[in-house]
Amino acid sequence: MKRGHDPMKAGEGSGGAAASAGFGPVRGPEGIDGRAGCDPDFRAFPSKAPGARSPGPRGTMASGGRRGLFAGIALAAFVAACAPENPSGGESAPTTDAAPEFDPSLPPHSPARFGFGSAASEERIARWDIDVKPDGEGLPPGNGSVAEGAAIYERSCMQCHGPTGTEGPNDRLVATGSWDEWPPGRAIGAFWPWATTIFDYTRRAMPQLEPGTLTDDETYAVVAYILHLNGLLPADAVLDAPALAAIEMPARDRFVPDNRTGGSEIRE
Repeated sequence: MKRGHDPMKAGEGSGGAAASAGFGPVRGPEGIDGRAGCDPDFRAFPSKAPGARSPGPRGTMASGGRRGLFAGIALAAFVAACAPENPSGGESAPTTDAAPEFDPSLPPHSPARFGFGSAASEERIARWDIDVKPDGEGLPPGNGSVAEGAAIYERSCMQCHGPTGTEGPNDRLVATGSWDEWPPGRAIGAFWPWATTIFDYTRRAMPQLEPGTLTDDETYAVVAYILHLNGLLPADAVLDAPALAAIEMPARDRFVPDNRTGGSEIRE
């Protein structure tokens, strides 16, 4: 041994202390067996001596335990893969890819009727039957003025369509101008062919966050104000069912009925 030092001797140096504590060789200042090349991060690996403890968190006991765990998992997977499908040695049950036949009949204890829902009354049907046709059929009684509509628009519509119906952030409501090959915009004044559609859509879907909350009079009023913004009604106008149906929109003659009867040809 170099320098007359034996690190493996019990009771002498770090190697003797480790050996007496039940651990294998420990690198001392001169390495194992006194050879130069000290590894300060090396600790010890466990021996089979009972009661042995790891000398520190960076020792090889933890890494050895992990390797043992991984080896155990790999062995278990190997054994499972090699095991026979039928350990009892009998024949395996036949398998089939066919789906079980569906039986639409109800169990014998099922009632004749489940009693879900209720019959639709005329009143309930009328609440949903609110569509308005282009000629005004379906418009409800009531009326509203442009002045009343301005207040309703400011409260319920301006935050989405802007103060004058052109600013957004949602769709424009106001656009005027004549068509060339294409409309100047898809807003009400330059594109919608029927004024009654404005009432129908507003009553069903507006305001966006509270659809269906406007009364019929309020709907007439806000439609009157929107038509006024598009230059189609004077500021002192009052709108009701006959007056709304009589308004001729600028783009009406730009639309034709779809008269297809099964083919792709339509009326020119």
